Amino acid sequence: MNNELADFIRDAHVELRKAAGQLSPEEQEGERHKAAISKLHGFVLRKLGLTLPITLEYETTWTERGPVAIFRAEGRVIHLRKAGDNDTYMLFLVEGDSEREIARIEGSDQLFASRFLVAVGDVVS
Repeated sequence: MNNELADFIRDAHVELRKAAGQLSPEEQEGERHKAAISKLHGFVLRKLGLTLPITLEYETTWTERGPVAIFRAEGRVIHLRKAGDNDTYMLFLVEGDSEREIARIEGSDQLFASRFLVAVGDVVS
């Protein structure tokens, strides 16, 4: 069985246990992580469109600080994460083991994609 099919089957088992209220605490936390990652991923796709994330080598994952969208461009790594519970998103340039904030953008900003691209352009050029 390939890995993708195994993942679908595992997820189906979790969904059945979830529907029956039988998730372990670890599975409950995993479900919260997946929901947070999915929410950030959906936000990025809505705001930046489908072609930009592909051009920037985009992925969404969970870190010790919560969900993060990771973009790679011109040898640079850029993180996008929500700033707390408000509608502000922070953009960071990854430098070694640390992050340097390069922009804060309101999620409701009509020019979100443009502000995002300008910030990315500033660090990759």
